[in-house]
Amino acid sequence: MANIDIRRTHIRIYADHKKVLLRPLLFGLDPKRIDPVVTYVSQKTEDEVSQEIEKLEAEFAFRHYNFKEVCLANYRKVNPQIENQLTENQKYLIGAYFTNEYSIQASALFNPSIVPLGTMDENGNQEFVLSLRATGEGHISSLAFQSGRITSGGEIVVDTPEKKITEGQISPIQKLPTNYVLSFIGKSTPANDNTLIDLNAAIAAYSDVESAEENLKNVFEACYTIQFPGHIPLSSRVLFPHSKMESNGIEDVRFVRFEEENFYLGTYTAYNGKQIRAHLIKTADFLNFEIYPLAGAAVKDKGLAFFPRKINDKYYMVGRQDGRSLFLMQSDNMLVWDHMDLFQSPGFTWDMLQIGNNGSPVETDEGWLLLTHAVGPMRKYTLSISLLERENPGKVRAVLEQPLMAPTEEEREGYVPNVLYTCGMMRFGNLLVIPYAMSDSAISFATVEIDHLLHQLRKA
Repeated sequence: MANIDIRRTHIRIYADHKKVLLRPLLFGLDPKRIDPVVTYVSQKTEDEVSQEIEKLEAEFAFRHYNFKEVCLANYRKVNPQIENQLTENQKYLIGAYFTNEYSIQASALFNPSIVPLGTMDENGNQEFVLSLRATGEGHISSLAFQSGRITSGGEIVVDTPEKKITEGQISPIQKLPTNYVLSFIGKSTPANDNTLIDLNAAIAAYSDVESAEENLKNVFEACYTIQFPGHIPLSSRVLFPHSKMESNGIEDVRFVRFEEENFYLGTYTAYNGKQIRAHLIKTADFLNFEIYPLAGAAVKDKGLAFFPRKINDKYYMVGRQDGRSLFLMQSDNMLVWDHMDLFQSPGFTWDMLQIGNNGSPVETDEGWLLLTHAVGPMRKYTLSISLLERENPGKVRAVLEQPLMAPTEEEREGYVPNVLYTCGMMRFGNLLVIPYAMSDSAISFATVEIDHLLHQLRKA
């Protein structure tokens, strides 16, 4: 480790339990919980209701965007049958009874990913987007964002986040590519069959397949869009679990800017409390997002990450398949993955338990730099680097013989001890910028010069 010139910063980003999101409190739509509240409010005079609303707004409205609109939306979820029999203020108050604040960072803020936003300015500064795994009550994880910049001199500056947060407008995707939909029920079509099909047509055509109807409903429910108004700052936007597949968490998003098509791709682990699935986020602007579960035999484990461009006209990803080693995946379709090959297994004392990727690889003239994590004795997580061949990334050219980073005394203490982890790095000229979480309790940054790193890899 001593021969790697890795430079840690003094930046510390901590969880903020004051970041609260308005969430529905629906009690399973149980009439025994809902009807008494509706009856109670409906019997109050308009003046009494107005007084209660004034108290509510004084205590809560300043903490949120669109407080009234959210309460009214939650009213419509619990009591749509008498929509026209109450005043707007009565509906507003009823909705507030079935709304609560959820502190998205109450437990932890960790596992960052980083991508450049736009191009370098005339002074040589580069804006970036930092995505963060935020975990709250019930250990439910959502996706938060912060902004920042790297100055021409290599200094990392993180902007002060906004106080208020919101989860945006969620809408279903009505039609999906046929080949993608059918892959979830064991049917196959040509890879280039991207004709669109809706849920009803899919069920009607393939109801002969056992459990097809339930599977198809789950797939369509898991595909949705999220839109944020342009005036909502980046650090106020939150992607909170929406579908059944991800009901217990959106975990460890690995973002990359996909160079050829000018959009960003983020892979994450969707967790429903029992099972995990690999899902994809696609966005061009971090205002409008598309969400899809990935399909195919090669997306069965955690920690998938896209390469930032096609290689030999195919999409590539790296990730685990067996819980222990690294595999390379390739596909003609970014949503369906069936081909995988083992390319790197543990080989050192400090990585013998397992290895995995820590985000998308960075391209250099000498090959792809792949940031990895390694797990050794006492479940100690360290970070390392592999060098992959540019046009044949399944070939490992070199691996550091010592970790790039290991937890310091400060970094080893926290919510999950002895763990350094990240979900992505970013190139800035000759620097690799690595945001990382220290034992799931704080986030910092480190940098290393690419030329120096390549020199150490050549020696290895």
